[in-house]
Amino acid sequence: IIGGDSFYYCEKLKKINIPKNVLIIGNNPFSACKSLEVIENKSEHFIIKDNILFNKKMDRIIYYPMNKKDNFYSIPDTVKIIGKHSFYNNKYIEKLIIPKSVIHMENNPFSDCDKISLDIRTNNYHNDNGIIFNKFKTMIVCVLKNANIGDYTIPDTVKYIGRNSFWNCKSIKKLTISNGIVKIGYNPFANCDNIELASKNQKFIVADGMLLNSEKNELICCPNRVAKGIRYLPKNIKRINSRAFSGCFNLKSIELHNELELIDKSAFTLCSNLKEIYIPDSCIYVNEWAFAGCVKLKKI
Repeated sequence: IIGGDSFYYCEKLKKINIPKNVLIIGNNPFSACKSLEVIENKSEHFIIKDNILFNKKMDRIIYYPMNKKDNFYSIPDTVKIIGKHSFYNNKYIEKLIIPKSVIHMENNPFSDCDKISLDIRTNNYHNDNGIIFNKFKTMIVCVLKNANIGDYTIPDTVKYIGRNSFWNCKSIKKLTISNGIVKIGYNPFANCDNIELASKNQKFIVADGMLLNSEKNELICCPNRVAKGIRYLPKNIKRINSRAFSGCFNLKSIELHNELELIDKSAFTLCSNLKEIYIPDSCIYVNEWAFAGCVKLKKI
């Protein structure tokens, strides 16, 4: 098994082999490997075509190189699944054809693709000015980085905002959460630097610019624009959800109160100016990657 994200950001990696005994490869294990040029495959369970990694049946695309310089690509009509982050951070592709055969897109396959536009030919997904919905428009799957959004109110048909779906969308200024939303995946608004959140939904509350659950004991998202300097959290927050502060480069220090029990996965990733944090005795678990990319963090 080669796990998903296992070589994430190995920027100097140029060549790698997949040995014959490999049966399973997780979601894009080579994300952000910008120097990777050669993948040698000796496993009968996978196929590499034009340096693009597929499973044996070519019904799942696993990895599209971030340094592949083609500005056009048509996904083969054998593909049914576009894997999580499979096109991550490719800066060259401008047009991608998604064939009729595709039945499922995993977690934001096109994150950080600066120029990409989608020609969606499958009936299972819709493209609405760069916002990608599922067949019934009950889920926002992803938002293209170059989508020109501005102020946006989520349609009432949408019940679920997918994980990472608005990742790094710089154009969005204000987002209103509609009444129809039942579930929000882990911080879908991470790295949306100046987003202002509003809510018409009783299940999700915006307080002091932060998105909370209705009980006000879970922090779902704190946008960068309200995380400036030293941040104090409401005293009844028991859980900081996954990626809640991700990309908040304005955050320098944060003090967490004695009600806090959990800091979830990647909660403070890429808080590049965070220098110190106080974690209270009440906190019983800090999940993985909680402080990844916090390059100035010196005191916990």
